[in-house]
Amino acid sequence: MPRLRQTGTSDIKFPLNSEDQDVDKAFQSNQTALEQCPCGILVQDATGTVRWVNATFESMCGLKAEQLIGHNRNSLSSTALQALLGSDGPVHLISTEGDSEIVMQCTTTEGAEGETIRYYLDITELTRLQEQNGVLRQQVQELAITDELTGLANTRALNRSLNAQVTRNRRYGNSLSLVIAELTDSDSPEEDLHDNIILAVSRHLRNRLRWVDTIARWAHNKFVIILPETEQQECQQLITKIRTEFTEISLPDEHSDRSLALHFGTAQWQKGDDARKLLKKAAQELVSEEHLAANTA
Repeated sequence: MPRLRQTGTSDIKFPLNSEDQDVDKAFQSNQTALEQCPCGILVQDATGTVRWVNATFESMCGLKAEQLIGHNRNSLSSTALQALLGSDGPVHLISTEGDSEIVMQCTTTEGAEGETIRYYLDITELTRLQEQNGVLRQQVQELAITDELTGLANTRALNRSLNAQVTRNRRYGNSLSLVIAELTDSDSPEEDLHDNIILAVSRHLRNRLRWVDTIARWAHNKFVIILPETEQQECQQLITKIRTEFTEISLPDEHSDRSLALHFGTAQWQKGDDARKLLKKAAQELVSEEHLAANTA
């Protein structure tokens, strides 16, 4: 195994014995530059055996040179250490305690004597920032299609989902029902409906739908429900269920005495209907139901 001459605990010099003369000749002129390089450097000879690492590499990885010198990828017992000698790209190292991770970008070049020179750049912080940016981008995208109060789909998401369903129906001829639900309070105008009431009603509606259904908040007190693969009879059964169970809705104590009611307008997709026409038909039926409810009150 090659021997290293050291002038300090981490100041590793090039191998100088006769066994390593080829490696020494290849790098002697660049020794100072390589040792002072701010990136980690590891040198393998033509057989893939590690012959030299600089102090930056040791510090970056939290390793000692003797853990690698004289080893090739196959002779290293640790999978993490083997990864250091893999192909170009990100290398992930987990600390021995398992409480931290180092991410390094590895780039290799070939020397004049067939040796491989590996350069390692610590990209741990960059990787963390990229992950945070990814999370933030996802949050922004979700906010763009999510109602801030209820967490339901907003109007933009509703239009996207409804257009997609209509396109699917045109292709396959499946059934599709659309429901507009309007919340009213006989004692107050719609603009006085408190956010806590809107939130409670949105949860009541969402909890009675299938996972394939889509519910969106369409206006302050209106919700739109998209029911794929749903015939008119099934749609009416769902509305009946929602009406019946609405009397048991759990409201905050300060709103428990409100006289709330849900009104519904429905539409069935027919050949030639687009998203706008479906919404218009459901809205017209909603108006008719409200007039009927007012006349029978």
